[in-house]
Amino acid sequence: MKVIFFFMAILWSTLLFASNSTLNDYFANMAMQALNMEASDVTLQDMSGNERLLSTYKGRWILLSFWASWCGPCMSEMGSLEALSKSVKAAGIDVVGVSVDNSLQEAKKVARGQNLSFDIYFDHTGKARNSYFSTSIPVTYLINPEMKIIGVAKGARKWENFGDDLVAISKIKNLDMNKLVSEQKSFNPTENLVPPKIKLIVPTGKIETNKEYEVVIKLSWEGSAIKYAIKAPEVKLSTSVVAGEMFSKSSSDGESSTLLYVLPVKFLESKETEIGPVELSYSSRVGGGEQFVRAPAEKIVVAKKEFLSLIYILVTLIVLFATAFILYSKLIRKKGANVSIVSDSGEKLFRFEELKRESLKLGPANYTESLIKFLIDLKSDETEIRKLKLELEGIKFGGVRVESMKTRFYEQEINRALSLEIVEE
Repeated sequence: MKVIFFFMAILWSTLLFASNSTLNDYFANMAMQALNMEASDVTLQDMSGNERLLSTYKGRWILLSFWASWCGPCMSEMGSLEALSKSVKAAGIDVVGVSVDNSLQEAKKVARGQNLSFDIYFDHTGKARNSYFSTSIPVTYLINPEMKIIGVAKGARKWENFGDDLVAISKIKNLDMNKLVSEQKSFNPTENLVPPKIKLIVPTGKIETNKEYEVVIKLSWEGSAIKYAIKAPEVKLSTSVVAGEMFSKSSSDGESSTLLYVLPVKFLESKETEIGPVELSYSSRVGGGEQFVRAPAEKIVVAKKEFLSLIYILVTLIVLFATAFILYSKLIRKKGANVSIVSDSGEKLFRFEELKRESLKLGPANYTESLIKFLIDLKSDETEIRKLKLELEGIKFGGVRVESMKTRFYEQEINRALSLEIVEE
């Protein structure tokens, strides 16, 4: 009998060790940090305005995700969470989204626009985000049926790839989370990451004052960047340089990853100046301290305005004024209705010029949205208007990145439409 108990004890300890080893693998696959703490029971508001306690999910596993409509990474993972929800619901795992937007209407727009079927709530009191320390989003918590948080994932994920991991975790009996937490804290995951390469790319050629240029900070890795949590770079600028709103774009082919931060700038003075240095911090998504990479400053010479250039500008303005005057003189001979139309076209042209001058102040996203709205007002074809409205909704609510080439396309379309109005008149 003692021999039987001895072998049973060995078998039990072997199975327990294997469970913890497997558990560690599942958390590593999802780049998730292990936790072992009570989940706060918060009151949330559903899309109909009704209140519900989080504790009503007790007895089921919960993947609790905090997001907002203005957060690009949040919007990029919504479809992924939807796919995950459909694959794990039968296994007793509920995906629950909590919007930290300013209003319930903003959360509703996303839920309807992306046809989300998993449970969506609005943090109407603000207590949920505070209870779960959701100052940086997206952030997702894994909560067990006893309402204990056992893991946290910071940043966006392709959640549809982790359905098997979550189901496997839910089936493990007697989870020893304290052991896994202590194992993760025994090393600094960030120190095991290969530092990303950083390069500062500044505009070249003839640089002039009061013209917009792009400064690019290029980050590159060997392999996937999913293990990295990256903060936006800090760029040192002199007082003679005005910066716009920084935006980013990324690409990956599986073997290497590239992340570009683009900073629009204008130079106010004709002199030699510096862009940089640039400092960027990164850490592991599963925890650990921050590490830093740095790019040295680059010198730029801003050209002085030449006297001949001023004469050229003056002559150009005179020619434009004369052309406009001749065109106006011809048009006023037409019917009174046409005169009012010319006046209307001139007002639109003036508004467009004002909008372009405000581009740096508005930032890439808001400026592009304003261009699309302006173009919608100019169009008469319903098909084109519907297409523009879809593009506008994609930028505002779908997390579509604003490309500078696309912005220039909208500007050219407006110029063409205004030109056609004047010719037709």
